[in-house]
Amino acid sequence: MTAAADAVYKANPNLLIFFSGMDYDTQLNAIFTGKPMGVNRVFNKDELDYAKKIVLEVHDYDAGTTNCTRKLGYLTEDSFGALNRSAPGTKTVFPLVMSEWGFKQSPDQYKKPYASCLREIITKQSVGWMTWVLAGSYYIRSGIRDDDESWGLLDHEWKDWRCPECITKGLKPMVRATLGGKRSNHKVLNVRRQLRAMKPTFGPSKISYSDFTESIEDYPRHVSDKIQLLEPLRYQNIPEAIAQRKTAGEAFLEKPELQSLVGWKLKSGTFRPSLSKLIASNPAAEVQRITSSAFSTFAATTPRDPSKAISTLCALKGVGPATASLVLSCYDPISVPFFSDELFRWLHWEDTDDSESRNGTKKRRKGSEDGKGWGRKIRYTAKEYASVFERTTRLRQRLSEESGKGVSAADVERAAFDIKARDGLGFWEGTGEGEREVVGGNGVGGDADLEEGGPSKYDPAPQRKHRSKRRKVD
Repeated sequence: MTAAADAVYKANPNLLIFFSGMDYDTQLNAIFTGKPMGVNRVFNKDELDYAKKIVLEVHDYDAGTTNCTRKLGYLTEDSFGALNRSAPGTKTVFPLVMSEWGFKQSPDQYKKPYASCLREIITKQSVGWMTWVLAGSYYIRSGIRDDDESWGLLDHEWKDWRCPECITKGLKPMVRATLGGKRSNHKVLNVRRQLRAMKPTFGPSKISYSDFTESIEDYPRHVSDKIQLLEPLRYQNIPEAIAQRKTAGEAFLEKPELQSLVGWKLKSGTFRPSLSKLIASNPAAEVQRITSSAFSTFAATTPRDPSKAISTLCALKGVGPATASLVLSCYDPISVPFFSDELFRWLHWEDTDDSESRNGTKKRRKGSEDGKGWGRKIRYTAKEYASVFERTTRLRQRLSEESGKGVSAADVERAAFDIKARDGLGFWEGTGEGEREVVGGNGVGGDADLEEGGPSKYDPAPQRKHRSKRRKVD
């Protein structure tokens, strides 16, 4: 790739040099994030004499698009992230051109989500673009003489527009919007406002089963490679080991398993060596005894109530409500959710979040918008986890009734993470400040050790107001 570009630059140093993406020119992520491309090979434009001449190009023919928010999410992760230096993961910015996109020229097609979403997103993201294709027919194609091109802007005889409405109400306004002129019949939406208007459809009380399952399926795309290696331990190996012990007569957690779970939790968020040391200081026999007692206590509750089990688990050094919920979720991944930042904030997204000041007036909490936001404060208390558990149960029941299929707490956890990763995409503000989880060896809140921050698979960088922010994947 660079060898060919070297040759072009030497032949004419005044030319722009286009670099195409991988996977049918749809993937540019490795170029702007600096991830390895093959064995220890990283693209670094600063090493090239023609660094300022490089333009990235991408194609898009995802006719299955159904939602503009999700469409923007996929584009940002795969290619549009190259435009924004503040996007988490982006190390180098490049100009970008969508050199191919298009659709069958008919009045119904240009109104569908694929075309309408791209028109809105492209014109707002400072992306150059070209469309497939101008030609209305070919002398010969695939062995067929005078073959018709149904995607061609021109008709078969090349005399008029194939779909005048597609041009006058679609492409012409898009051209004007791209050039900064009058937008005419095509209203280019403010993407930030658009995303906010769409938020309620992804709220826990309104999300559809199809959107929910799509989020679960999309979850692995947003988990970094280092966490992917630990996912089987957290979601499969350890829960299966506990289930086998339960069948044999007594369910409990081994100390190495507890350490692995905490390792997953720390690698997912901010690494804290002191927490690992606290966990390691627990005697192996004590880990087995306390986890066995907690599991038995939880199993005896009808209906299921995690509060006593959480309190029991917090007797272990280094374990607070969030870590305790992680342990309990491995015992019962169907009904017990892990107390993650994403899950808590998503489940409480539709709540008001006002607090009374001393003089009785309402005081808006920083980072929240009308009581909503990924900036909602989390204190990592047993009371907050009780709310997470109750809301997760309610959501599971609703989705199960609507679909006739089972929904697990682990599914809800993964969906919440995916919704945060994609819906955040830098357009929604705040992840809170100074969050701490009380951990200790004397029950909930019984020790002075504090675990700063919440478990999170990404670590957003600071941002200015209205700048985009997404998860840091490495």
